Amino acid sequence: MVARIMALVEPPAGIVDPGERRSVALLLRLLGLVILPAGGTAAAVQMLLVPGHEGTFWSVMVVLAGIAVALLVARAGHWRGAVAITVGLTMLGPYMAILSNPVEVFAYAYLLVSTLIAGIFLGERAALAVGGVHILVLAVVLPPLGYLPPSGDPVGASMMHGILTALVVLALRHARLLVADERQALEASELRYRTLMSEASDGILVCDHGGVIEEVNRRACEMLGYAPPELMGRRVSEFYAPNEPPTELQRVLGDGHLATRRRILTKAGAVLVIDATNTVVPGGKVNSSFRDVTERVAAEARIAHLATHDTVTNLPNRHEMMSRLEAAVRQGNPFALLFIDVDSFKLVNDGLGHEVGDQILLQIARRLGMLAEPGTVVARFGGDEFVILTAAPDGEWAMVLASRVQTAIRAPFVVHGADHHASASLGVALFPRDGADASTLLRHADAAMYRAKESGRNTVVVYAADIDTRTSRKVLLHNELRRAVDREEFFLHYQPQVCSRTGAVLAVEALVRWRHPERGVVPPGDFIAALEDTGLIVDAGAWVLRIACRQCAAWRAAGHTDLRLAVNVSPRQIRAVGFIDMVTSAIAVAGLPGSALEVEITESLLADHTPQTRAVLAALHALGGRSAIDDFGTGYSSLAYLRRFPVSVLKVDRSFVGELPGSTEDRKITETIVALARSLGLHTVAEGVETETQRGALVELGCEALQGFGICRPGDAATIEAWLAARSSDRGDAA
Repeated sequence: MVARIMALVEPPAGIVDPGERRSVALLLRLLGLVILPAGGTAAAVQMLLVPGHEGTFWSVMVVLAGIAVALLVARAGHWRGAVAITVGLTMLGPYMAILSNPVEVFAYAYLLVSTLIAGIFLGERAALAVGGVHILVLAVVLPPLGYLPPSGDPVGASMMHGILTALVVLALRHARLLVADERQALEASELRYRTLMSEASDGILVCDHGGVIEEVNRRACEMLGYAPPELMGRRVSEFYAPNEPPTELQRVLGDGHLATRRRILTKAGAVLVIDATNTVVPGGKVNSSFRDVTERVAAEARIAHLATHDTVTNLPNRHEMMSRLEAAVRQGNPFALLFIDVDSFKLVNDGLGHEVGDQILLQIARRLGMLAEPGTVVARFGGDEFVILTAAPDGEWAMVLASRVQTAIRAPFVVHGADHHASASLGVALFPRDGADASTLLRHADAAMYRAKESGRNTVVVYAADIDTRTSRKVLLHNELRRAVDREEFFLHYQPQVCSRTGAVLAVEALVRWRHPERGVVPPGDFIAALEDTGLIVDAGAWVLRIACRQCAAWRAAGHTDLRLAVNVSPRQIRAVGFIDMVTSAIAVAGLPGSALEVEITESLLADHTPQTRAVLAALHALGGRSAIDDFGTGYSSLAYLRRFPVSVLKVDRSFVGELPGSTEDRKITETIVALARSLGLHTVAEGVETETQRGALVELGCEALQGFGICRPGDAATIEAWLAARSSDRGDAA
């Protein structure tokens, strides 16, 4: 019932102007909730308490009926007509009451109501005019006609009505001032709201409870790319990007506040990421303020990507690979782990530069990615190492994939128009056979890869238990070598080189030895390669050169004035920063002339033909020193590098000397090497000479110098010093 009455006094939906809607609402509530109930109640009380005045009752009922008509007129939207009807009826009411001689209070009630309604809806002047009309009628018009107010005193009634009119006007003026102040405050507040809406750096949308946009600010239009009229009346959900979840409007309405992040579409079709704050405001509206965080989200994504991916190849990095490997172990399905190392890649970086190296690594990454099956993870583990994690029920598929990897890496890499070639060594570990956790699997795959390198590189090795044993021994050896360098456990032996025809001592070669505190003297073949792998060869080599130069200088001072010193130098030493400075310092401190030093290098170093190698050998030549190619004929023998590099000596490998003079093949090889050296103006030294027949054959072939057990076994400085003294004495006696 109450709901029906309230619906009756609500303004019609067709009235949209806010001011007009407020006026109609006030009039309807005054008529329907005040005047009609009050008038009806007064009429009923009058009938019960004052019998005999049925005329007054019917006059009241006539007025109330007219007011009901006014109510219906106002509901139809003609609120001004309703005001006119109400004022007219309430002005007529007093006179109907006077004619029926009622209780005087009803007359005054009619007068008050008509004046009040005129003042509320038509203004204070209208209230004064209505009051003046009443006073004029009561005091001037009615008495001559014989109609008096119930009190019989028209002047008194007029004065009373004048007082009531004045009170009504004063009350209306005060109320109007209050309303004006409130309206001014409301307008100021609305102006501030509009200004904030217009100047806000965030986009703002105001929606109804159904998500329909009713208001929008400038920043929202700029972000979305629409003009305000294009947004008004549309649902917010129309601007969601595809696959975005539906709006949580009911949750906003229930909780009053909700912060969300979602993707929206602009008019141009671009996708924006926004952070939105949705708040319920008075009237059941939803105020949604949002800001564009697209760039920030993209930057955060880039940072997150960089934290888990390699910057050169864009592959997952070591950290990300370990996370995925651990996840694969937790899943428990069989898989294979391939550990890939690009062979001799340091030479590419050192010789061609890191830019070329990075381009080759990028191309390798792309080729590995093309080989990957769905679900396979390819990662750059660091440097020139890659790791592949792939589902594999057994080792057969892993070997097939490993073979494809090798084929892919062996194909030429084109960088800046030039072809570059590479190969790879691979180690394979299988889960769960070769390890139950990520770190064990990775260690075993790494160990298998190193076994592949030891086996000659460019090959594949599947992990086996004995590999782990050898790897442990290798780690132990590396640690012991580091201690050996710190504790100076190395010492030198020397082996002379003599002229093949005269027997004169031409040079001594310095040979490093290791006196292990527990195992005694360790053969060079058991630790030289490990020194090279760990980089300790640089420090150990510098020590060898200092001690050997000092010893050679002492022998020269003792009378062996033409004695030269031959020292083996590894590729890692040649590439080390400051190598020539170290050589210059060693010979200067020892007082040894540069011409007395001969550096022995391997063919593989010259085959790399890097600018750095060429520069180092040229600097050595400028000091007066000589360079010799050790074990010539066993590696990358080439006339090209003999022409490009300042080489002075070719050393014939012992493998060609051991079968002389019986082996026709070895004889031809040795003869060819000697002839090649002679044609290029180089000297020759034969290694591994043990018998007189070998010596005779080498003399016959024209080899200039000999070295080996048949000449003199390697010995410490004291032993070689005694041998030199005895050799000088014998030659003196012979002379």
